[in-house]
Amino acid sequence: MKKIIMVTTAVCLLAATFTACAGNKNNPEETTTPTGTTMAETTTIADETTGDETTTEAEGNGESATTLAELGAVMESVGEWPAMDEFLDKEMVADFMLLDVDNPNYKDIYIKKAMMSAAFGEYIIIEAEDVDAAVEDLEARRTKLIEVDAFYPEHQELAEQAVVGKIGNYAYLIAKDNAAEVEAALRNAIGE
Repeated sequence: MKKIIMVTTAVCLLAATFTACAGNKNNPEETTTPTGTTMAETTTIADETTGDETTTEAEGNGESATTLAELGAVMESVGEWPAMDEFLDKEMVADFMLLDVDNPNYKDIYIKKAMMSAAFGEYIIIEAEDVDAAVEDLEARRTKLIEVDAFYPEHQELAEQAVVGKIGNYAYLIAKDNAAEVEAALRNAIGE
């Protein structure tokens, strides 16, 4: 009888513990992004436009193209991408991507990457004063992607086919199976 009471008590305590811990799901941890917003603010800011955001005029159609996040959405609309997250932490970007988000050459930077090693896909868009220097930074990232970060043989092949380029004052890296199609969509969105 004592064993049954002890087991029942232990189960009740575990259930209470798990129930209490589950209440923290809706309180996102605040981290600072390169632009100074917090993760909690990111979801509400996504649909707003401020004067500080990067915009460009698309040639030929007179429409205003967009922030780097909107250019990213254009890229993600081409083909099927794995689940990706935006890289926001400065130290992670520096260590993993070999990029300094505080680089005075960068006006703005937007990075999304598949966070699971079994999935492959990432892109980086940088608006820069010196686009050629930004392209060099992205070439270094591409080299690390090929030599270190591509875990599986098929990912290494895709990394070797990654596209690094520039359009106007934008530099970009696209690592995906249909990188050329994604690049064409990006060029079209910017107006080139």
